Amino acid sequence: MQNSDIYTHVIAGIPGLSVGVSIDGNVVWREGFGFANIESGSRCTGDTVMRIASISKPITAAIAARLVQDGKLDLDKSIQIELKTQPKSNIWFFQTYLPDFPQKTFEGNSVRITLRQLLSHTSGIRHYKKEKKVLPNAFYSKKQKSIAELRRERLT
Repeated sequence: MQNSDIYTHVIAGIPGLSVGVSIDGNVVWREGFGFANIESGSRCTGDTVMRIASISKPITAAIAARLVQDGKLDLDKSIQIELKTQPKSNIWFFQTYLPDFPQKTFEGNSVRITLRQLLSHTSGIRHYKKEKKVLPNAFYSKKQKSIAELRRERLT
């Protein structure tokens, strides 16, 4: 895609985007187009971080599928065991982001939560609380806060 093609999309109604190209792990080009925030008038740069919310679900699934294909991820193993027993090179993203995933129970019994269950939303972990809705502009930067919330949550 050429810059003129990107500008055409921005003019057509997409407020803004950040684009980057990486070759062999090295960023060779990055650029921002349009606005990061229309209200404030701040422009996108090659370093602008966007809130991607639900679009992260298919991206995560695609990455997980690739890791399964490469033999680096087993969807049917317990994440609690995986997090503590696999070398970092095998399941790097779970070890990085969920190192202290709490052991969960259901009706008094310890349960086994798998990556397949997490990816298919069948683990019993709720995606929201009735009294606390996720705000569309909220920024969740601390994994510790998420882990603490998971410790308190009961499975449904």
